[in-house]
Amino acid sequence: MAIKNNIANTELSTDPDRILCRQKAQSIINVHLEHRRQERVEDPRRFGIRPTLGQLCPRKVPPPNYNESLQRHQRDITGQNDDSVEGNQPHQYTEIQVNQLTDGSEGFHTTGMYSMVH
Repeated sequence: MAIKNNIANTELSTDPDRILCRQKAQSIINVHLEHRRQERVEDPRRFGIRPTLGQLCPRKVPPPNYNESLQRHQRDITGQNDDSVEGNQPHQYTEIQVNQLTDGSEGFHTTGMYSMVH
């Protein structure tokens, strides 16, 4: 329907360049489809489109201090107070001995460091 209204049959039949005619027709179809998509977004009732569950859910913006209160709550649960922040205490490392096998199945002795997490 969109092509019939925008290009005359004589224009398609008399134009010697078939590729150009196909490109014109394809561009008209693309514009028509884009208009249909836009109409569906603007007036979904006309096309019988019902809102999804996510669209029906009320959207509430969290309060500006939401993250601070959440972090404070988590610290209270774990027993940490505000004075002991992770960045203030130095990490404690313990040296361990590890025996690893290489591709040649020969064992060798390595020393590694790892952090003790409390």
